[in-house]
Amino acid sequence: MLRNLLLAAYILVATDAAVTTARAQERPPMAATRDATVTYQTVGREAGHAMEIGYGAASGLMRIDNPSISGYAIVDRKGRRMTVVMTEMRVFMELAASGMPGQPNLPEEDAKFTRKGTDTIAGQACTVWDFAAANGTGSVCITTDGILLRARTSDGSGMEATQVRYDAIPAGSFSPPAGFTKMDMGALGGAAGMLGGGMPPGMRPPGR
Repeated sequence: MLRNLLLAAYILVATDAAVTTARAQERPPMAATRDATVTYQTVGREAGHAMEIGYGAASGLMRIDNPSISGYAIVDRKGRRMTVVMTEMRVFMELAASGMPGQPNLPEEDAKFTRKGTDTIAGQACTVWDFAAANGTGSVCITTDGILLRARTSDGSGMEATQVRYDAIPAGSFSPPAGFTKMDMGALGGAAGMLGGGMPPGMRPPGR
C-alpha cells in the first residue's frame, strides 16, 4: 500500500531530524557508511507488511520498495524531501517534509536519546537507543555503520529488519527512471486512491 511506503519514509525522515538536532549529545549514527539493502516487516498497528530499503552511502539517499505496489520512494533525509515513483503510471511526484508537528510517538527535533544497550537483529549487531520528546517516546536500534534495524514507537508500532545485504547499489536506483513524467501535486489524491493509500499527516507538497 502507498500509505505504508510513505509511513516508512516519514519515520526515517522524522528520526533523522531528531538525531541531527542532538549533535551535542551522545547520539546514534544515521548516515550509512556503506551500501546496504535491508528487508523489513512492519509491526504493531501496521503489522504484516514487508518492505525493502536500500541505503546509498555515497549519495546519502535511501530507496524504499514495497512489494504490494508498483512503485518506490526515494528519501533524502538531509534535505527532508522524498520522491515517490509510480512505475506502472510512469510518473513521479516530489514531496517535502514539513516541521511534522503533532505526530504522536515519533521523535521531533527536541528529542533526547539515551543509549540502552545492544541487540542482534537479522544477524547484525546494533545499539539500542530510547528517545523521548514532547510528542512521545520510542526506541531505535542502529548499527555502527548507520543502518536502522528497528524502529518502534511507545505503542509498539514500527518496523524491524529481517535480512541485511551489504552489496553495492547502482547510483541510478536513487532517481526516477528516464522518460518518467513529473506529476502535478493536484493529481495526488486520485493517484494515491488508485494505489490504495494516501499521504500520512505531516507530509506536504514542496512550497506549501
